[in-house]
Amino acid sequence: YLFQVKKIWLKNIEKISLNMKYDSFLLREILKDLYFNFEFFFEPVNIVFNFLQNFIQFIKHIHPLIVIIPNDLVPEGRIFSEWCRNKKIPSLYIPHAMRPIYEEIITKPNVEFYTVSGTQDKEYFKSQGISQEKILVTGRSIYEKIHQGKIKRLSDARDMFNQRTYKFEPERFTILLTTNPIDDISNEKLINTVINSLKELNLIDNLIIKLHPGENGILHRKVLNKLNSYPIIIQDCKILELINSCDLLLSRKSTTILEAMILGTPIVLLDFINLDFSFSNKYQFLEEESLIKLNNEKELTKTIRKIISSNAYLKKYSEDLKEIAKKYCFYDKKERTTVKIGNFIKEIIKNKKFKEE
Repeated sequence: YLFQVKKIWLKNIEKISLNMKYDSFLLREILKDLYFNFEFFFEPVNIVFNFLQNFIQFIKHIHPLIVIIPNDLVPEGRIFSEWCRNKKIPSLYIPHAMRPIYEEIITKPNVEFYTVSGTQDKEYFKSQGISQEKILVTGRSIYEKIHQGKIKRLSDARDMFNQRTYKFEPERFTILLTTNPIDDISNEKLINTVINSLKELNLIDNLIIKLHPGENGILHRKVLNKLNSYPIIIQDCKILELINSCDLLLSRKSTTILEAMILGTPIVLLDFINLDFSFSNKYQFLEEESLIKLNNEKELTKTIRKIISSNAYLKKYSEDLKEIAKKYCFYDKKERTTVKIGNFIKEIIKNKKFKEE
């Protein structure tokens, strides 16, 4: 959470701003572009404000010009943004990641203004009752280098456990599996399915497994030992460079899917896990018809075989994904994302002051 305030001076603000990083934007980049003559207060609300009353007292003391919230769907965000709305304090949503569609939330969002990545997100918020003039399509600064063609390809990847090296070579078709910290039974099924399929296709040596930051890889090694298979396992790497270096991504529901779409890396969505229940926080881009989705693990071998057997099919699928991604991640060559957000903040503050006068 980022508060713009007039009365608090923090001597270590530069140190704080340098360390605040989200998936979608660097707060220090926004500050650098804005050149505001105001001080900023950075802290996660759930750490500083254990109770709503503390938040209220804090707001009353500093009189913020605007409150910026990276997620208005968590309880803290919804409560605090509602309080700001009642007190006529402008609140702005800057997503920390791609916004999921929460089907169980049927109430109108509490935040007053919104920045979104693409036109599809804008349409979603309009459907939730947000007026068009309060929504700004900005794109995402983290993806600007993709659109500019500045994401490099890796020459190799090193296993996090035993330092074995995987060499990326033009003639080697590399398959990337990304996993998530879900329950052990589901992850074991996922790994088993992928390994058995690639063994059948004689592609087991072409596999790299990328762990989620919340995973430690212990389960993965245990399952792989049982299968007598030892693909490279990595965790600490630049995910965009890794995706750009691979020829096929296998993944569950994740924002990694969108990143691959923007890069044009072919994708197979592994949607056969936990079919007995479904999480309601679905991403809109996962509903695209062009995206290859598997509801049955028995289809994986046939699907991969089809993908690797035709370069023409692979190329067309890649181009289709890039085109779809434009709806979800806007890119403006003339104006950077952070500049757009900064100007939007200035406009909101200016209008607030005008109304007060």
